[in-house]
Amino acid sequence: MKRIRLLSCIMAVLMIISAIPALSVSATDNEGAVVDGQPVVDEVVDEDLAEEFSKAVTYTAYKNGKNSAGADAVVNVTTADEAKTVTEEENNTFIFPVTVEKEGLYTLVFDYRYTDVVEGSDNADANKNTTYSILIDGKLPYQEVYSLKLSRMWKNKEPIKQDANGDDINPKQVPISDPSYWRSYTIYDKKGFETSPLQFYLTAGEHELSFKMNNNNVALRNVTFCGVKELDSYATFLQSHGGAAKYTGENIVMQGEAADVKSEMYLIAQNDITNPLTVPYSPAKIRLNTFGGANWKLTGETAQWSVKVPQAGLYKFSVRFRQNFYDGVSVHRRLLINGEVQYAEANSIAFPYDTEWQTYTLQNEKGEDMYIYLEQGDNTVALEVVLGESAAISALLQDTVLDMNEIYRDIIMITGSSPDDYRDYSIQKQIPDLVDRLFAVRTELVKLSNTVAECYGKDSSLIAKIQNIIRQLDQVIEKPAEIVKSDRLGAFKSNISTIGSWISMFSEQPLEIDRIELYAENGEAPRATANLAESFKHTVDRFIASFTEDYSSMGAVTGSDGTPLKVWIQSGRDQANILKQMITSDFTPKSGIGVNLELVTGAIIEATLAGRGPDIALTRGVTDPVNFAMRGALVDLSKFEDFEEVEGYFVEKALVPFEYKGGTYGLAETMSYQMMFVRTDIMEELGFGEDVPATWDELLVDYYPVVSRNNMEIGIGNMNQISAMNASNIFTNLLYQMGGQLYKDADNDGTLDSTALTSKVGYKAFTTSVELYADYLFPQEYDAMSRFRTGEMPILLADYTMYNTFSITIPELDGLWEMYPIPGFEREDGTIYNDQAATTTGCVMFTGIGDEARQKQGWEFLKWWVSADTQADFGNRIEAVLGSAGRYATANVEAMKRLPWEDDQLEALQKQMESLVFVEQLPGSYFTSRAINSAFMTSVLNSENPIEQLLYWSKQIDMELERKIEEFSD
Repeated sequence: MKRIRLLSCIMAVLMIISAIPALSVSATDNEGAVVDGQPVVDEVVDEDLAEEFSKAVTYTAYKNGKNSAGADAVVNVTTADEAKTVTEEENNTFIFPVTVEKEGLYTLVFDYRYTDVVEGSDNADANKNTTYSILIDGKLPYQEVYSLKLSRMWKNKEPIKQDANGDDINPKQVPISDPSYWRSYTIYDKKGFETSPLQFYLTAGEHELSFKMNNNNVALRNVTFCGVKELDSYATFLQSHGGAAKYTGENIVMQGEAADVKSEMYLIAQNDITNPLTVPYSPAKIRLNTFGGANWKLTGETAQWSVKVPQAGLYKFSVRFRQNFYDGVSVHRRLLINGEVQYAEANSIAFPYDTEWQTYTLQNEKGEDMYIYLEQGDNTVALEVVLGESAAISALLQDTVLDMNEIYRDIIMITGSSPDDYRDYSIQKQIPDLVDRLFAVRTELVKLSNTVAECYGKDSSLIAKIQNIIRQLDQVIEKPAEIVKSDRLGAFKSNISTIGSWISMFSEQPLEIDRIELYAENGEAPRATANLAESFKHTVDRFIASFTEDYSSMGAVTGSDGTPLKVWIQSGRDQANILKQMITSDFTPKSGIGVNLELVTGAIIEATLAGRGPDIALTRGVTDPVNFAMRGALVDLSKFEDFEEVEGYFVEKALVPFEYKGGTYGLAETMSYQMMFVRTDIMEELGFGEDVPATWDELLVDYYPVVSRNNMEIGIGNMNQISAMNASNIFTNLLYQMGGQLYKDADNDGTLDSTALTSKVGYKAFTTSVELYADYLFPQEYDAMSRFRTGEMPILLADYTMYNTFSITIPELDGLWEMYPIPGFEREDGTIYNDQAATTTGCVMFTGIGDEARQKQGWEFLKWWVSADTQADFGNRIEAVLGSAGRYATANVEAMKRLPWEDDQLEALQKQMESLVFVEQLPGSYFTSRAINSAFMTSVLNSENPIEQLLYWSKQIDMELERKIEEFSD
């Protein structure tokens, strides 16, 4: 039976391969050979850090059985005076000789600062964090010291100010540029699973310590290996400070929004208008009166406040906070006074959940108030995000999800994602250790349940959910064959997603702070909630404000040069607020041109016809500029003298969609295109090593049979997203990769006026795109997030902005996936053409703006808006408000480099950016996407002849183009 099954599998693979049509534009030899469906991968001789990471042990295994060198052991690698900056010639690597006298485990501490910041400048390029890896004697000691991050430290560029409406505006965040500022840093686990500093085992003798950086903009000093020291208990701390006086004065207040040093640029002041005790307070105006919130949540993120105290001594410590993010779960912070944790109880402070504001006072387990010690004069108080008691839960969740993912993948490799309920898959014979692995997962879940009960009580709602998953596992363990039933396998997959969402809940620690107070022994902590009279007055004032305040108006910025420009923006209020701040602080002061910014949605044509439209409109769809231009509503931007200079801000031909009859009627703002996301861990399991498909031939000949044979899928785009103007459109991408185009000049008069789809290349591209869904059976619709997480879809084509979404929502896969350019076709010269149709949004100027002088003012605004400095500043400010998930997709090439992409990510994005094409817009081209979609759907879903469908719908497109071109001809 086994031989018959093996022969059947081999025959099936051979049949698949033989059925694969040749997709090459020209015949080329395939570099990757396939033997029995498995690619033959050349061995990599030079081991890089990524490969070494895959071979390294975990920290737990590394440390097991090793003893500490002792609390007093110290190895001074460099002194505080020996600052060293790495250079490119040194391959961005610090190498230090180390002489060790006493064998054992050590922690590693050092001072660092960034060297690419200049005092007094905005430091537009200096906004990226450096990543680094630690090597001992040229080897990665364990996985946890691979690709660590050195955070820049940020501050407000200026105090909080108010706009013309009286609302507070958040100041720009700039990196600290003082060359005397050095941050002392101890290496911790970046995931936060280890609550103590990471340790390194050093034998007695000579060693070599290396910091492998991803760039050369960091200086190090005071590098020291220290013996492992346990933090003193509070009792020991209090005993050692027994002679210190206790503070007896008035409360000393540190406002949360006044944090003066932050480890991320998105740690900014927030607005709370729900409680009159939150100060500064206004029932009508926006007041930036809190700090943190949903953005202050990831391990290691730190905020620091400066405080001056009148006397050295002991102070009580209290925080007014709100933690209403995750029901029933506490979040944690490490308290550092002047850069140090004073006692063990301050190493992880728990802030419990509640929907209302709360007050936390530093206390021990008995409920007794604890003190902190401050020196007379200037001190710093910092709070750092840690997982605390959630660390053990997060680690268990991650291990459980990865184990369940692996089991699920092994099952669907046999059954597929939609198994036949009436078929016997002999699952226990196929996976002999299935029950043992399921039982191991059950053991992890039981341990998880006990840990949650210990941390948050037996009444936690999470425990009931865990117990429900355990019951489902018990049923499968009792009858393993039942797991292949579609309902059981579906439930198992659903449980993976559920547990994956819990990882975010426990690994994210959001906290909002109103103020921190230091007070005397007999003093009072800040009040958390308002009394009845205060609450009533607040409600009445808010009600009145709803009639007197216009919350949709952004307000005007008055300049020195005539009537303000009327600018409409179609986006979220956060984006509009940020743009308003930038206009107020940058554009108007420099240009003297006033701007009245309005946040609107739709109705722009109607408003323009009524004479009430804008002078300039931002964030318009790619079809709008030509749509408006052919009706004579827009100013031709190409007439301005420095237009060519501005055109150089973007990739080549990015403004093609905005061109009409020799003019250009818009400038690009954002740009969207696809990248290929790959589960590198699964590729390695399947035998591909670190290779990824660079061409469609490789994808279909080498990867597709292996992936399909293991009942996994490759995602090339949801069919319901197919359109000629969509960056997800596989047909348009194939058309341009094969050397075709969408439109042509049928009359040879220099104007595009008909489709080019009925060419030989057009037929081939359309037929191929239909075959991918109809013959290869690539999935037509899917949940990209879910399938990428489970590994059902280890290769996925998606918009590049999905990178940040994946990074945040599937943290358990950190280091197990990567982003690459999409596949293309290899030409005779060996060049790979992986062109794709990108899509953009644009900004336009309406003819209603007025005479030439007013048009020049409008042009100055548009130039300023799409410039690298403005776009990078806007993108960074947006990310400061929305977090990394809201990273701005700017069309300005230089601005994209200044956004917080890591170097390898940016390199991949820039490589794909070199192969972008932009689809022309014609009168009537709105019909093109509809017609192509109809032809495509009919061919795939109804099995109609794709050539006939393309021919029929091409004629319909040509008829519509001809009608519209004639309608709008001069």
